Amino acid sequence: MRTDPRVSLIYRAVFALLAWFALTGYFNQMVLVRAGGGTFAAGLVSFLSYFTIQTNLLVAVWWTVAVLPGSSMIKEWAARPVIRGALTVYISITFIAYAVLLANTWDPQGWAWVRSIITHYLVPLAFVLDWLLFGPHGRSQWRFVLHWLTYPLAYFIFAMLNGTLTGNFLYPFFDVAALGIGQVAVQTLMLLILFMLLASLLIGLDRRFSISQQV
Repeated sequence: MRTDPRVSLIYRAVFALLAWFALTGYFNQMVLVRAGGGTFAAGLVSFLSYFTIQTNLLVAVWWTVAVLPGSSMIKEWAARPVIRGALTVYISITFIAYAVLLANTWDPQGWAWVRSIITHYLVPLAFVLDWLLFGPHGRSQWRFVLHWLTYPLAYFIFAMLNGTLTGNFLYPFFDVAALGIGQVAVQTLMLLILFMLLASLLIGLDRRFSISQQV
């Protein structure tokens, strides 16, 4: 799908600013405000431990790199289908997992609600739309699914180790102490299956768009 480069530039700049705004708010809340007593490092580790923060940070960096003027090796690397597709799948998981599993577990108010809406809904949907609208398409390969699986598997291992060592499993569906290892294993397997389905759907759509553009 071909669009005016100025449209993609403005679109990405707007959502990059929105993502950084929300991330800055989370950083202030989770690191600076809670860091009284010399626990800045612990707050920073906690901040960076959440999948939502990680995926939004990756997307914010990607958009920021994309709007930088000129060309560079990092821009070319970020634009690779395997990188852009990976971020699309990861941020989609953030949206789905929150909407289905987490949205009813807390009731944010004020600016916390604003940050939640931005990071869990607006940024994910905007990045998926970015992938759909601004192409290019037709360059994804099925082997990308295995490459993309590395990050969620690594995150699951990290979450389990973090929970075992600190008692904080980060997300309630990872909480072995509350749910038991069996239920956590089932829910994790379901998330991995969802991930693989989303990855396969993205690659299928990418190839379909490429065929449509050639007709």
